Amino acid sequence: MGYFYVTIQGTRLYVANGYPIASASNPVIQNNFRKLTGLTEGDWLILSQPGTGARLLLPTTLAFAKAQIQAGELNCHIVYRSPTASFNYQLSAETRDCGNLRS
Repeated sequence: MGYFYVTIQGTRLYVANGYPIASASNPVIQNNFRKLTGLTEGDWLILSQPGTGARLLLPTTLAFAKAQIQAGELNCHIVYRSPTASFNYQLSAETRDCGNLRS
């Protein structure tokens, strides 16, 4: 199945299998997703989670821990994944380590 977009207030929101795409590598798709969801670049990072196709959304205040979060060593982020043939839709808050993080 291919991707398509819907135009919301003049901005293209790219969609796959009925869910918005939060790209970590395509700046146009990422900027449009950010604009329509309110995840400003100054406040939020959108990262890839290797091997899963998921996007990790984390506050920029946790940028110091992004490698550990991407590696699955720390859990203090939001997981967002559009459904694919291999994975179901996922939106979850991973908070196990949030109280223990210090920059």
